[in-house]
Amino acid sequence: MGANVRAREETLWTPLHLAAQTGGDAGAEIARSLLANGADVDARTNRKTTSLHLAAQSGDNPFIEILLAANADIEASTSSELTPICSAAVNGHIDTIDLLWEHGAIVDIRDEDGWNLLHLACHMTDNVELIEKLISIGVSMDGLTNRRQTPLCVAIQAEHFEVFEALLKHGAKTDLED
Repeated sequence: MGANVRAREETLWTPLHLAAQTGGDAGAEIARSLLANGADVDARTNRKTTSLHLAAQSGDNPFIEILLAANADIEASTSSELTPICSAAVNGHIDTIDLLWEHGAIVDIRDEDGWNLLHLACHMTDNVELIEKLISIGVSMDGLTNRRQTPLCVAIQAEHFEVFEALLKHGAKTDLED
């Protein structure tokens, strides 16, 4: 009798979640074996996190490719309404954003607070290259959160002044109500 590839621990993590967290060559090898033996590619933790979220969070593109080849749900949402591309954006993984976008990830998304990818990135990082990537793939610079904040406002509040300047350079509106 073999091991249960669909086993879950207390917070509903599966062996595939653990492989995604491990990442690298070892994690990829484990994932291939788990998927070949019936692991659920879209299994969710108690916070509705999938293995794809974890791989996107760490920017592990080879692992992501394995999951996508197994038809992972690229639009799976966590309990906070974050998709895998959000996980990549929050952690500054530009190559992962590219990969997910090329595989059809929706970029015009909002979390439970109405934050889009630019709001999240402006809050988390002063990475101008990331901000420019998000703008180039069509993320709204002028979207409003549930509290009516634009990415420009979020950048100011986070004291990410280089991001603020980049948003202005790309034409972010300064006359929207906050």
